Amino acid sequence: AHALFFWGFALLTVGTTLVFLQADLSDPLFGITFLKGPFYLLFSLSLDLAGLAAVVCLLGLWVRRYVVRPAGLENKSDDLIMHGLLLTLLVTGFCIEGCRMAVTELGTPLAPWSPVGLLVAKGLSGLGEPALRQLHQGLWWFHMLLAMAFIALIPFTKLRHLFTTSANVSDEPDTLDADDVLVAFATQAETLAPVVEGGRGPGGRASSVPDLQGGPDRHLRQASASRGAGDQARTAPGAASIHQ
Repeated sequence: AHALFFWGFALLTVGTTLVFLQADLSDPLFGITFLKGPFYLLFSLSLDLAGLAAVVCLLGLWVRRYVVRPAGLENKSDDLIMHGLLLTLLVTGFCIEGCRMAVTELGTPLAPWSPVGLLVAKGLSGLGEPALRQLHQGLWWFHMLLAMAFIALIPFTKLRHLFTTSANVSDEPDTLDADDVLVAFATQAETLAPVVEGGRGPGGRASSVPDLQGGPDRHLRQASASRGAGDQARTAPGAASIHQ
């Protein structure tokens, strides 16, 4: 659900950016439009389905957190704030689309390609064009302020993991040395046994420690000795030419 919500919201963000680029930059300044033809139809359908998926996933995550909350799942104030903010962003986005469609697209061949917006447009069509235009303008500004608030709150809420998680992953080492694992777990003999079995490290890689007998101190000494031997081999004459 988290992944589906993330990609749905990300697709909406990309789509909104493309609409901005055409409506406010490329079209008025250069007369260039790229959201047209079959591409625009698929574009509209994809964004509507992505937004619907994001709403459904967010509601499911809301139920999990506040209705059937599993043991150990903590709730903080920023959880409620961000859940409400995200849901309001999605709902107001569909309302803005519905207002626009009720005035410009209702009854045209374009309307079915935005199924969620079409449902909203049919529900709002009885308001009349003047009221729909006013509602569209008010919701648009409200939606923009919500989007700005969402961006500003990211560093102060759990949503900062959008950036910190990727940074942590990129900073992780590409490989894991079996001896490093032995040193890390050497003080816990009962934990060491399932980590290294039969002289092999995680993933089946060969370890310099042949067995697990003799207690943690022995494993520390053996791991340190093997590492020292490896360092000597790397600094021995001719070693540099081997790695070149």
